[in-house]
Amino acid sequence: DIIKDIENILKDEKENLSQEEKEALEEQKKELEEKVSFIEEIEKYEPVSGDFKNTTEPKSNDLNADLANGSNELIGIIPLEKTEKEHIAKSEDVKVYLEVLDITKTITEEAKDLIETEVKGKEIAVYLDINLFKQIGEREPKKVPNTKGLVTISFLVPSNLVNTDSSVTRKYQVVRVHEGKVSIIDVVYDETTGMISFETDKFSTYAIVYKDQPVE
Repeated sequence: DIIKDIENILKDEKENLSQEEKEALEEQKKELEEKVSFIEEIEKYEPVSGDFKNTTEPKSNDLNADLANGSNELIGIIPLEKTEKEHIAKSEDVKVYLEVLDITKTITEEAKDLIETEVKGKEIAVYLDINLFKQIGEREPKKVPNTKGLVTISFLVPSNLVNTDSSVTRKYQVVRVHEGKVSIIDVVYDETTGMISFETDKFSTYAIVYKDQPVE
């Protein structure tokens, strides 16, 4: 019903909509159609679909990086191809996991220049390669460059980057380079655990940056 409503709006109110509104409606329509298609595939098979499992192992990642989303949250977030949906509908499980690697010594000059240009006035602490994977059953894992919703990533701030100067406050951020576009993302820093967490839906090159401000 919602898909039909969107189609009617795009048809009847076409002249009154901005280009951004049209694109937003088209994107919403596409997402709903994918979900309907997934449900239709599931209904063809018995038993019911397989489980989504977050199998990220923080200890195997640099900075103890972890994927915070529970298994149920991942169902509507991970993009799936038609054949993958069929395998899941036949009760094969989906393993989803995060891999994070410190690439400070190996980052490309292109990505480094993009980040440095964007964060002038801030200190760049470490460069990271952040990738999300999906694995259907026992098949080869595949990278997920984009998700259909935000996931939450957390990692431990290296001890040498923790502020110990009481005369300043330190604000952390992460910078993302994805398909040539640079974005600055705010984070939540937990002083008790030393963990940073943030939300994203794109996986590629990142950097941790920070800036100190005098305490008033």
